[in-house]
Amino acid sequence: MLLDCTDRILVLDGAMGTVLQARFPGASNFETLNRTDPDAVQAVHEAYIAAGADIIETNSFSANRISQEEYGLQDKARSMALEAARIARRAADGAGREVLVAGSVGPTGQSLSLAPDVDDPAYRKYDFDDLVEVYSEQIGALAEGGVDLILVETCFDALNVKAAIYALDKLGLDLPLAVS
Repeated sequence: MLLDCTDRILVLDGAMGTVLQARFPGASNFETLNRTDPDAVQAVHEAYIAAGADIIETNSFSANRISQEEYGLQDKARSMALEAARIARRAADGAGREVLVAGSVGPTGQSLSLAPDVDDPAYRKYDFDDLVEVYSEQIGALAEGGVDLILVETCFDALNVKAAIYALDKLGLDLPLAVS
């Protein structure tokens, strides 16, 4: 159930990556912490809840196969997203008040709108259907882990956003969607 926001503004948490960067200097793939140090991730959620957040975002911004390919961890992306949702759900459920969990779905770093090679403007490493498949896997895992809504965020490419929205629709999940 979603919080009633007719009488007040709901407060969203802050930047997960920024907090984790301060705790783990030099690290860059914070989604791995969902599997290797879930307590560190949960502590960030709990700090935001203690500060008054009504909505916390999962640590799953780059928990998709395309983004994780850079690290050779594409086969772990689904479990990263699933664990991110489970960790956030535990923090929200332990809050002593209603706190929503937003499943964070970030950009893949691959544009469908812009060619990566000016000499071959038709080339794309991935096509729309590839992105729908990747986002379906991520969103499905987030839903399985217990998120209350999906947040497609920080997207620079409208076709990536469209693929994520289509993936949510294709999955038939009854989850609210927010896009930033």
